[in-house]
Amino acid sequence: MEKKVILLVEDNPDDELLTIRAFEKNNLRNEVVIARDGAEALDYLFGTGAYSDRDTRVMPQFVLLNLNIPKIDGLEVLRRLRSNERTKQLPVVIFTASNEERNLVESYRLGTSNYIRKPLDFTQFAEAIRQLGLHWLVLNETNLSDTTPPEMEKPSAVTSTDDKPSLSEVSPEENDDHLLVANEIRTRFSELISDMSQAEMQELIGELEKKHKPEPADHRKHVRKPSKVIVDFSIDNFPFTNLIQDISASGAFIETALPFSTDKELSMTFILPGHEDSVQITGKIVRTDSKGIGVQFDKLLREV
Repeated sequence: MEKKVILLVEDNPDDELLTIRAFEKNNLRNEVVIARDGAEALDYLFGTGAYSDRDTRVMPQFVLLNLNIPKIDGLEVLRRLRSNERTKQLPVVIFTASNEERNLVESYRLGTSNYIRKPLDFTQFAEAIRQLGLHWLVLNETNLSDTTPPEMEKPSAVTSTDDKPSLSEVSPEENDDHLLVANEIRTRFSELISDMSQAEMQELIGELEKKHKPEPADHRKHVRKPSKVIVDFSIDNFPFTNLIQDISASGAFIETALPFSTDKELSMTFILPGHEDSVQITGKIVRTDSKGIGVQFDKLLREV
């Protein structure tokens, strides 16, 4: 089975090393191709220059793109990718130390799959890579008995309406069996999707979303209003920055391609249109799909 590559566009050798270490820490097996400037990245993707003999029918699993790179900056690279039919749907994740909001807004306008600000701490850096890995990368099949995926290390209690015990109530032996089965399922799923085309993956996502169809918007007690608001939020003490797509007094939908799970608690900070003061509020994820996460606030917002 052919291993799909990741294209890392990064000119900082320290960040390059950190990224490779983070891949290794999370037991991810994709080959990583390094482009150290925007021109080299475009040459690789379009099969020009030093990569004129590359088979351009084979595209990376996704592109991890820094904005502040030499020759051609990250935003221009993204613009060219989205204007070409061959790379229009290629997943591109902006991974940058830039704190300028205009870069975030412009990245989403141009069609980035996600925008992640680089943490300074390696643990947070590795967690960001793990979140990407859950969505786009292939977990290593080797050493299943010795390696537990990071997301399985601390299983949370599951509340259920039936008589099945939660993970926190089962014995250590049963818990180990559960993790082993989950590992096997994850590996088998990785095998099945590793050589899927982008269209096949989208079709699969569509079928899965049908099984978790959200409640129609007009059935909500509080109707959501379309909005493009930058939101800083944290989950498990890890920070993210994305856009709120729509918002109501009781909740919001946040654009993200990362695979967060339902019932996760989060804290958010954002400024509503027409207001000067920032809003700080907590909530939990109540639904997920390929476009983002639906969040239910812990209290009603009076300003909406």
